[in-house]
Amino acid sequence: MMKKAFVFPGQGAQKVGMVKDLYDAYPVVKQLFEEADDALGFSLTKLCFEGPDEELMKTYNTQPAILTASTACCRVLAQEGLTPDIAAGHSLGEYSALVAAGSLTFADAVRTVRLRGQFMQEAVPLGEGGMAAILGLDEDKIKEAGLTPYYVDGTVAFEEAKMIFVCKKVYVQRMGEANFVEKANLDKWYADKDMHNMYMGEIKKILVKED
Repeated sequence: MMKKAFVFPGQGAQKVGMVKDLYDAYPVVKQLFEEADDALGFSLTKLCFEGPDEELMKTYNTQPAILTASTACCRVLAQEGLTPDIAAGHSLGEYSALVAAGSLTFADAVRTVRLRGQFMQEAVPLGEGGMAAILGLDEDKIKEAGLTPYYVDGTVAFEEAKMIFVCKKVYVQRMGEANFVEKANLDKWYADKDMHNMYMGEIKKILVKED
């Protein structure tokens, strides 16, 4: 029999109203959101379903929101008899995978990613960076558009799959210009932070200390 793998998303999958249909249809999802609200000390439920979008986009809100939405999907599937043999995730999604695997309780995970988001917010303040995915454009074309994929201001990460750029403010502004969007088929901004770079190195030490 073929094994089943659940792969969970990282930051950027958030959307106001996500999993509201599951919340309305499955009591197990309502219970999960109540658990998140209790663990965090504020209504993540209201933020997820009512927004506003600019608040949901803030890293310290986005991370517990996506974790909760991912776990909600997992709980519904489990109720329907579908559980994973393997769980994995990208970045934040690793925490969702740990919850799915039973290696971390949901309450501990949602509190941890809230802290993780707060530390990341402190490392790179709002407006100082961002992330975007450039689709279907090779490295030479990106350079022609005025960006160097490997090092821009010492903070750019380059991933082959979707050419994900992690940029400081001046380059975020340049990437948002219409001519660059047209040339590079720029995907929407999906994070308010320039993650996966040198500025995040200290967060690991802080999380270990908090633990």
